[in-house]
Amino acid sequence: MTSDKAYAVEQRLNGLLAVQPARVWRTTQQGNFVSTSQVAISWEGGAGGDSTGIPVLSGATYCVKGMVVAAMGSPNQNVFARFTGPAVSSMTIGFQCIEGTQVYSSGTATAMNQDCTINMVSSTSGEFKFEGIIVFSAAGTLSIAGRISSTTPWAAQGGSYLEASQVA
Repeated sequence: MTSDKAYAVEQRLNGLLAVQPARVWRTTQQGNFVSTSQVAISWEGGAGGDSTGIPVLSGATYCVKGMVVAAMGSPNQNVFARFTGPAVSSMTIGFQCIEGTQVYSSGTATAMNQDCTINMVSSTSGEFKFEGIIVFSAAGTLSIAGRISSTTPWAAQGGSYLEASQVA
């Protein structure tokens, strides 16, 4: 007869083995956003080559973090990034748009396809940094898209990355 302690250890080990390893996707080329319609960022990750994002599992909880190095056009207008992917049952991702030591915008994304405002001085570069937890209710691909509000183009620069670590 197996002891309760040994059974509990086996259950925990099986749970840990079922969890996906952390996955990090990065950009190596500039992606330009010149439309008011959202356009997905092209990521490099997985087994190599370009990808639309990181595969995620239904019913799984992920810690998501990363940074989009954003190069702002002119004139100064709000532009947007948004998280895209399958349906979620819970999502809270905090974000800040930073240039040097100045925080230009910040907020919390609580739903897929919700605009996160990137607002910086025109013709500069800054960072759109984010971190939080997402619980997916469907399997699919997690990514980030960008769009403009009116006329100001912006670009995701090399060095941008998206990381997802399954935590439950």
